[in-house]
Amino acid sequence: MTIKAGTETITGAEVREEREMVERTPGALDLEDRPVRRLMLSGGLTDAQLSALVENDWEVDGTVHRGFSQLLRHEAVFAGRDATTEDDVAERDAVIAEVVAALPDREATRYVQYARTLKQDGTLVTAGTRIAWEGRLLRASVDLWDREDLDPAHAPTLWDAVAYHNGYRIIPETITAALQFSAGEVGYWPADGKYYRAKANGTVWTPTVYPDAWEEVAT
Repeated sequence: MTIKAGTETITGAEVREEREMVERTPGALDLEDRPVRRLMLSGGLTDAQLSALVENDWEVDGTVHRGFSQLLRHEAVFAGRDATTEDDVAERDAVIAEVVAALPDREATRYVQYARTLKQDGTLVTAGTRIAWEGRLLRASVDLWDREDLDPAHAPTLWDAVAYHNGYRIIPETITAALQFSAGEVGYWPADGKYYRAKANGTVWTPTVYPDAWEEVAT
């Protein structure tokens, strides 16, 4: 249908003749049964078209509709799409990522796949933020921007390694007295990607330097 109102022309419209209980006075509970015209439009209305409909009688495909000047509602209908499995997974992962971000380091290293990743989008990475980098967790030592020149490969001094791997303490190349392993404590040895249990308290040798101080374990 085509609607002509004043100097405006609206195409792609459908006009339905209906009746509705309408307030005699806006805001008052004094209703009367009145004829209404419901417009279904394939597109939107401009301000000029809306004003023309209020201020003028309408001609709809040759038929004149007089006196329909009180705008009751102005609705818009938008098409979307059904939620997909991908949407559900993304929503779930976002919730998990929020939970993982609040975990202590030891536990967080069990869920590296849900940690924040760098996107080189220039956003702020605040000091203390953990990120996933090449399968491990790193922590920003200062506030920095998510840029290529500031990532761990290009600016390693801006990032600190998280001292755990998959929930176990990483065995460092040099084990100081403060970092010694206790009997029964399991650690991860990056040199061969294996896990070892210390046999005695005060273990300060790596599995490579003193294999007899450790026993390999499966996790």
